[in-house]
Amino acid sequence: GFKAVIRKIYKDHKATACLNLQWDDIWTNACNDLEKHVKMRAPKIKKATYQEKVNRGFLPYQLVEKYPDIEQELWTDSFKYHGARSHAKGLRNRYLFLHLTSGILRCESLHRAELSDFCGLVVPPSDEKRDVHSMFIMVNQIPLGKTNHGRTLYGRATRHRKVELCAVAAFSFYIQFRFHCTKEFLHFTVDDWIDNKKWFDIKLLADVCSNADNTKELSNDGYREPLREVLQRLGLPLSIVLHLGRQVGPKILEWLEEEAGEIERLGNWNHSTQATHYSSKIPIKAIRSIAGFGGEGNFYYNPRTQVDPPVALLKCTPIGRWVYEAHAAIEEKVSACDQSKHQTAWQVLCFLKDLNCTFLQDAAAMVVLHEGRKNHPIYSTLDVFKMDEWDAYCDTMKAYLEDDESPLDANLESVIPGMARWHQIHDRQMKQLTDSIESVKAVAHLVKDSVHTVGREQNGHFDELKESLAECLASAALAILPSAKSKFDKKAPKWKLDSNLD
Repeated sequence: GFKAVIRKIYKDHKATACLNLQWDDIWTNACNDLEKHVKMRAPKIKKATYQEKVNRGFLPYQLVEKYPDIEQELWTDSFKYHGARSHAKGLRNRYLFLHLTSGILRCESLHRAELSDFCGLVVPPSDEKRDVHSMFIMVNQIPLGKTNHGRTLYGRATRHRKVELCAVAAFSFYIQFRFHCTKEFLHFTVDDWIDNKKWFDIKLLADVCSNADNTKELSNDGYREPLREVLQRLGLPLSIVLHLGRQVGPKILEWLEEEAGEIERLGNWNHSTQATHYSSKIPIKAIRSIAGFGGEGNFYYNPRTQVDPPVALLKCTPIGRWVYEAHAAIEEKVSACDQSKHQTAWQVLCFLKDLNCTFLQDAAAMVVLHEGRKNHPIYSTLDVFKMDEWDAYCDTMKAYLEDDESPLDANLESVIPGMARWHQIHDRQMKQLTDSIESVKAVAHLVKDSVHTVGREQNGHFDELKESLAECLASAALAILPSAKSKFDKKAPKWKLDSNLD
């Protein structure tokens, strides 16, 4: 730090012709020795005072292990205190934690971010036929940053396999509750959306719930201190807070054995000029893996994204009340004029439409998969969760998630076209055949029991029939053969004849 200050002073003096010395004349060997001493002083002090080494060495790996616990604590904090501002702040901090980690972003990238920086991309199943469903990617521009050097970098994240760890879902929860509290954009007209001055500067993380200026950048303390408290409750060392996402995100990918080059691309690390210039490329493998879709199959399979919410629910959310009309109006305006104009408004409104659908899908999945979370104030505050259609939609989501087929079977169609359908039909027919066989077995048991019952009843009648028949035959025999009457056994039954009787 001090070397940079001295060099800046030297350049200023050199530019004003106040100094004729060269830099080597100022930065002598003694200065080099001093610089080396300063660099080595901090680690020597830590070694001499036996400071904890885990703070620097293994903390990121501990944070990876506690990653779900940190999210749980931030979720709990978002409704632990009363008041809309506390709920909004808690949801905002949870979103920051998940997005910074999923996108491997610096904290300043989102503190400086504006709503106009965001857009959404829908990536169809990959050419390798690994994905089953289309993948929605949330993209945010980073025009100002530590390593931009005049270029625009990009943050990228997709919907996580686990809804509680999904950065896109966290964004939807935060922004929906914020718009509910602030009523931003509720009364916007088409002319307002076309006028970039009215909304380009609105910050993503503005503390609007306190009636503050929504174009003013939020201070770091608003996120740093709550996160520090969470880490303290979990017993984690506090060497890093603001750049937690930059530390944890890469370690998650390391656990998933992701390629180092992909990690660098997702994190926008300036490892080479080419990587910096082409940072807008989408590292699909890294994004898929950090969202929970890595592993052997490595295909994107997210069933909850296939359960479309009813239109009535979509238009009852804080965003849905205005976004569809605004989008239709802007789309008409864009098509009626130069296609290069108003693209940012159109892209952001498209993104907000997708985010609105994501919000309802993930809110329903959250209730179905984590029933204990439905006591959050957002479920009792927003009108959309009080509608009859909401309960029906949750039942639909539950049935879909419970009856969901195997991802391997779902991916079979992309490997062998038609095989998955044949497999489904075959399974259905086998099930029907099995049910039919079981039904036949049940009927057979009933018939068997009935036959045994009838047989037992008929045995008594058959004995009586034999007696009657024997008496008839005996009478006939006596009538035909009178000489045999003397041989008739008086002691035996009337119908029993001597064995020698012809």
